[in-house]
Amino acid sequence: MTKLTLPSWSFSSLMVFETCPYRTKLERLDKVPDNTPRPAADRGTQIHQEAEDYVTGKGQLTHNLRHFNDDLAALNTHRAASRVVCEEEWGFNRNWEVAPWRTAWLRLKCDVVCQLTNDHIAVIDFKTGKRFGNELKHAQQLQLYALCTLLRY
Repeated sequence: MTKLTLPSWSFSSLMVFETCPYRTKLERLDKVPDNTPRPAADRGTQIHQEAEDYVTGKGQLTHNLRHFNDDLAALNTHRAASRVVCEEEWGFNRNWEVAPWRTAWLRLKCDVVCQLTNDHIAVIDFKTGKRFGNELKHAQQLQLYALCTLLRY
């Protein structure tokens, strides 16, 4: 019997695997579609798109973003100075070297990468889920992003 392995991983796919390896097999290896309605995820996708549109200058500040006006305005200032990239895809090989996204062992998609100064990079991941109860998971994701930022820059 051949042991199937995943060619790549991301933080979110690792979280799914740690919760339910069988779900990972069904989704990633067997390609079984999951048509479960996910209203919270759909809301998060909508707000994420609104934030990206605002930061890139393609949209206005929406009601959903009202609590982040100052932060998003600061990102707009950095964007105007060409220091912001949205939805940047980072890939790394098994030796933790920068690699092409399509062939990478580890894949990250950064919501916003902002070069604050020549020596300071901010990587931002928009969060819209539960405010409490996800602190550990979010901290682990930020640690991975910090490590990958250090390796890239």
